[in-house]
Amino acid sequence: MTGSSPARTFKRLLLGELEARRDVLPWRRPDAVITLRWWLAAALIFATVWLAMDGYHAVFRPLNQAWSGVPDALAQCITYCGDSLFALVLLLFVAQRFPQLLWSGLCSALIAAVLSRGLKALFNAQRPGAVLAPGSFHLSGPLYTSHGFPSGHSVTAFTLAAVLAWFLPREWMRWCVFALALLIGWSRVGVGAHWPLDVLAGGAIGTFSAMAGVALARATPWGLGAPAHYLSVATLWICALFMLRLNPPYPLATLWAHCVAVAALTHGLWAYLIAPGLQVLDRRAAVRR
Repeated sequence: MTGSSPARTFKRLLLGELEARRDVLPWRRPDAVITLRWWLAAALIFATVWLAMDGYHAVFRPLNQAWSGVPDALAQCITYCGDSLFALVLLLFVAQRFPQLLWSGLCSALIAAVLSRGLKALFNAQRPGAVLAPGSFHLSGPLYTSHGFPSGHSVTAFTLAAVLAWFLPREWMRWCVFALALLIGWSRVGVGAHWPLDVLAGGAIGTFSAMAGVALARATPWGLGAPAHYLSVATLWICALFMLRLNPPYPLATLWAHCVAVAALTHGLWAYLIAPGLQVLDRRAAVRR
């Protein structure tokens, strides 16, 4: 220890911490897998029945009008939680303690992005703003007209919820994260951006993406190694800086977005720089004594 430079001690400390935490979570919880399969099956069944019985635009108005009493600032903050950049920044809060969760989340996000963007381009479905007359439905935020199927925010929300549910040890915790994802999905109808069927499809795609993403993460253990892990963390820091720098498409969610970005950056700096640095100083001080 006496012959080690602070930089080498700091590096050994970071690598040792990563090695100790890389397998802290079990890769497979049979009860969690069952929960995810139920959510996936339910979303697919509801979407199929919905489409067969009432059509693509079914039940939009009552679900949309239910949000007319929600303050616009709250509605926009909730719906912004499904933004891809926002979800990536949230991973900074778990990156250091749960490296498996970080790698699984990134693999799942990649699959979800490919599926979501591919289907949007394939169908190019019209949104409520292109079909309904202005003023005939509740609108909060920008007016979107195209590329409606599936709801990208719903895909993101359910992808993150399903990844968390995969690793959460209690059933009630899994139901809580899925309830939050469902609220974000409903908000997409509430702010006038999507049809309910877009949200159901997004829920199914997000859940499937998480199941496939965890499988991909297990098959690529190099993602838990130091180079990939710290590159991932650096990328998330850049995402947080972008979120802090840019204004979200929902202007009333700007303060919320910036607060989360600052919190994520602060947490990341503490976990990866400040706390390990303090440990190095403590060790060197103990050696001198």
